[in-house]
Amino acid sequence: MLETVVTDLNKLCDEHPFHTGWYLKDLRTGQAADRYGHVVVPSASTRKIAIMMAALQAVNAGRLSLDQPVTIQAKYQDNDSGCFQHLRPGFTIQFYDALVMMIIVSDNTCTGTVADMVGLDAVNALCQTIGMRGTVHRHGLPPRGLDRDHPLEAVNVTTPADVGLLLELILQGTQAPAVAAKLGCTPELCQLGLDILSWQKLRNRLPSW
Repeated sequence: MLETVVTDLNKLCDEHPFHTGWYLKDLRTGQAADRYGHVVVPSASTRKIAIMMAALQAVNAGRLSLDQPVTIQAKYQDNDSGCFQHLRPGFTIQFYDALVMMIIVSDNTCTGTVADMVGLDAVNALCQTIGMRGTVHRHGLPPRGLDRDHPLEAVNVTTPADVGLLLELILQGTQAPAVAAKLGCTPELCQLGLDILSWQKLRNRLPSW
């Protein structure tokens, strides 16, 4: 089964003039495969998964609360992703709501807000602790005005395998307290993270393109 999927994926990738990287793992058998799986690339919105888990880690540690109020500020609205960029600043939501919007509609107003509340140092520390060696979070909000051929050092980066590792740990953490602890979370918080990911509304392609 895995071999068939790999063949089909590679055929699709070979039909395009650009390089495509992917990583997949059959969680029932443990078999894994990838294409450029360890090549460092711009992380785009996949970075938000790690930001969410660092936020849930902070909740577990008592530094933040899912119920605490978060006021949306204008300084975070200069972006091109999500809904809150279009609303009048100054309204208040719960931290939980900011996490949900950050993931399900890729809302960058919420992403910048959450990233500053959690701290990029905490996000990077989580990634390094669990083995995401090719991942670096440099910006809460993506920098504007970059050329298409910008250097990798100008943006947040990751690898397909790193993202796959994080997703696998989140799933395993819903059932295994020891795995959840690696993420600084509880099984309940891992389940919340998995639930939020399952509510994703952008299921066909990235809206900016």
